[in-house]
Amino acid sequence: MLQLFSDSKERIGTLSGFTELKETTKLESGDKELSFKYPVTGVFLDDIKNEYYIRTKTDEYVVKSVSGGSKTQWLKVVATLNLEDLEGKAFKSFKTTEMTAAACLAVALDGTGWTVGVCEITKRRTIKKDSACNAVDIISQVISTYSCEIMYDTINKRIDIYEQIGDDKGCYFIESLNLRKLQTDKTSYDFYTRIVPIGKDGLQIDIDGKDYIENHSYSSKVKTFIWKDERYTRIDSLIEDATLKLAEKAKPYEVYETDVIDLASLNPVYSEILHYGIGDVVWLISRQSGVKAKMRIAKITKYPFDPQKNTCELSNTKKSFADIQAEQMAQIVDEAVAVAGGNTSEQIEESEGITSEEIALEMEAMKTEIIKDISGQYAAKSDITTGDEATLKSAKEYTDKQLESYKTSKQTDNAIDAAKRAVLQDVANTYATKEGMTTALNQQAAALEESFAETLTDFSTTEEMEKAIAESHELVDSDTNKKYKLGVRGGLLFIEEIATDENE
Repeated sequence: MLQLFSDSKERIGTLSGFTELKETTKLESGDKELSFKYPVTGVFLDDIKNEYYIRTKTDEYVVKSVSGGSKTQWLKVVATLNLEDLEGKAFKSFKTTEMTAAACLAVALDGTGWTVGVCEITKRRTIKKDSACNAVDIISQVISTYSCEIMYDTINKRIDIYEQIGDDKGCYFIESLNLRKLQTDKTSYDFYTRIVPIGKDGLQIDIDGKDYIENHSYSSKVKTFIWKDERYTRIDSLIEDATLKLAEKAKPYEVYETDVIDLASLNPVYSEILHYGIGDVVWLISRQSGVKAKMRIAKITKYPFDPQKNTCELSNTKKSFADIQAEQMAQIVDEAVAVAGGNTSEQIEESEGITSEEIALEMEAMKTEIIKDISGQYAAKSDITTGDEATLKSAKEYTDKQLESYKTSKQTDNAIDAAKRAVLQDVANTYATKEGMTTALNQQAAALEESFAETLTDFSTTEEMEKAIAESHELVDSDTNKKYKLGVRGGLLFIEEIATDENE
């Protein structure tokens, strides 16, 4: 049953006649999404609007997408969990020191109407965010810092905090019974076997004379990860969390996308042994793929009126395909900007002579071009989700800091050329090229470019900016001999390849 409410929470009615009702749940964040198709002949067609509310028996959602066409017979509706009160609770900065997860969230939720329900986490940790954030950002930080899992109760406005959601009921997915299709993704981009944890003011651990922790459960390789977090002031907490972090990094991520027949929903006979839910541990057995392992359900998509279409994503962590791919893309961007900043800075330090406004223009152009090249060529999977705004923001902030630290240079053209080539070569050596790129990533790149454009307005009245608008600069890639033109068109910076007889 789907109940429709206006944006002022006035009940409009109960929806009927819809089809393809689907509910997706993610373990890592506790997020849910509801979607369905509503007939254009439906009674409430004109009442289904963006930012209106839909309630099920268990959750309240906010309509975020309503799409259709003049020739279609159905309106597609997509809604997300109603977390508006949490999103509206803003902080200029946030800090709780050595508190339990429940106490920390109580501070973040104060005044929102939300409360903490069940809480299985007793350890104390410090949460600190120096930048502006909201209560949802704090919840995400709590999930990460306390290594916990949460469930949102949007009807009663309650957050339950668990050590681990789900159970091991003995359920299994096997080809001869309920497993119809299996897709595998195993990655080790973030693989380490040794971690050196460092806390506040250089606080380090000492275990039998060693300042590191090792985990060789998967490999005998020695790959060291330096983990520094200024929030840790106690060695026991630092050791505990470093051990947990390494346990996840010391093995490749394994994610399995499965098409499973939900026999428990179709036949009560199977309800005891084949029933499954988000977070549950299940056996995955596939002779065809050579897989026999226990995995957790990291993402589940259910069709309440058509359970034979249900699908699951299984993982050896609580991350789904999209979660892992988004992290990989974030890593690409971070590494690219770091390399670019470093290479450019080295060359800038060797020169002098022009204004900071000119160097700013060149650095901004470099950032924009790097993001464009990466977004157009590299991705680990074509279904990367939207939303990694924090990564894009950090990319911009990193290079902005370079502008503050370094003076000017007449060799900027060469610096940008070298930095760009170094970045692209580094990415090409590490990440697989994909033909397609998602709309989400394009949106992220566009958002970043827009942010860069706003930054450049500071230089719009300078003589250097006027000169830059009137002129363009030619860059030459010494490795490929390709030529590029850097300039300003329509008020926007651009870098484009100059056609030659060979590549026209």
